Amino acid sequence: TEKMRISSSTGNVLINTTTDAGYKLDVNGTARVATNLTVSTAGNGSMNTFLGGFVAIGNDWVNDGYILKIKSINTGTAGIYSRAGGASGYPIFWCQDANGTASTTFIVRENGSVHVGATANVPSSKLTLTSTTQGFLPPRMTTTEKNAIATPATGLQIYDSTLNRPCFYDGTTWITL
Repeated sequence: TEKMRISSSTGNVLINTTTDAGYKLDVNGTARVATNLTVSTAGNGSMNTFLGGFVAIGNDWVNDGYILKIKSINTGTAGIYSRAGGASGYPIFWCQDANGTASTTFIVRENGSVHVGATANVPSSKLTLTSTTQGFLPPRMTTTEKNAIATPATGLQIYDSTLNRPCFYDGTTWITL
C-alpha cells in the first residue's frame, strides 16, 4: 500500500493520501515536528513553534518563557506563561494594550488572582482593579431578582436597582447601604 507520494506535476508531498489537494505538504493523520516549525506567508513568519513547545503568533519570536505568545501591531500582545516552581502570583495569562507597552490591561496569576488595569501583584487581593477614570460596577438587579438568589454567599454584593442602593448579604439577610 502506498504511504507517501511526491506529485510529479506539482512537487507536493502527500503522506497517507494519494489525492493531491494542492498543498505542498498534505498529511492525512498525525504529524509531529521534533524541532522548530515556521509557518509563513510570502516569507514573513506569521507563526513559529519552537523546541520545548513555545508557540509564537505574530511578530514576536523571543522565547521568554511563554508557551503561547500572540502579538499584533494593531491589537497588542497576549500570552500564556508556564513557569514550573515559579513565585506565587506570577502571571500565567496576560494581555497588553495596542501599544504593547508595559501597561498590561489584564493578568491572571498562578495564585488565581486577577488584575485589570494593574501590573503589580497585590498578594492579599484576589481581584485588583486599577483606574483613575473608571469605577467598579457590581451586578445590578431589582429587589425581586436579588431576593430570588438561591443561597447567597456571605458577603455577596449587588446594586439593587429598585432601591437605587448597594446591598450585601451578611449571611442571614440582605443589608442595604
